[in-house]
Amino acid sequence: MELAARWESLIATLRDYAPATAASFRPGATEAAVARCEEAIGVRFPAELRTWFLLQNGQADTDTGPAGELLPLQVFFSLDEIVTEHAALLELSSEMLDYDPDYYGSLSAIANGAPNAGEPTDLFIASYIPISGYQNIDYFCDTRPGDRHGSIGWWPYNAGPAAPTEWGSIAELLAHIEHNLTDGPPDGWQIVVDDGAMYWESTGP
Repeated sequence: MELAARWESLIATLRDYAPATAASFRPGATEAAVARCEEAIGVRFPAELRTWFLLQNGQADTDTGPAGELLPLQVFFSLDEIVTEHAALLELSSEMLDYDPDYYGSLSAIANGAPNAGEPTDLFIASYIPISGYQNIDYFCDTRPGDRHGSIGWWPYNAGPAAPTEWGSIAELLAHIEHNLTDGPPDGWQIVVDDGAMYWESTGP
């Protein structure tokens, strides 16, 4: 399914399932706003990510309550938030490098040692565009070249390296979210809706 149709399908499902979370997404950004974000972080958006931000521009709490979560403990960023988060995660990587340079080496060495999209890295590198986050986990779009260019990975920055590809594309991510709504979440999780906003709760020990 083409990305715009996939997004509209998810939003339509959300309006029935969790209307407050559906309403939490800002209107799409302009091409100029995307270009400003790219310039600020020094990274070119993959075509699909650019299209997605033309369709929406991240989540915000509404007048009636919190935005809710489409993924466990995640809120999707606006373009302005991407700029802030990208800088913050690079700064955190630098601090971790300074703390243990013998283990990490340098950020450029880490990036050069994993040049292709989907290859794990010990730290957050400039080629990653953070798209959502909360507390100590961020999902990012991988802009490195290769077959997995534009894929989605994640960095649990208090617990180890950036993970390999979680989804191959934004469209796959959106399809995964809609599947959780229509067919149920994976084992160990349940989705609850409170005042129209959806949240994830662990059912594990």
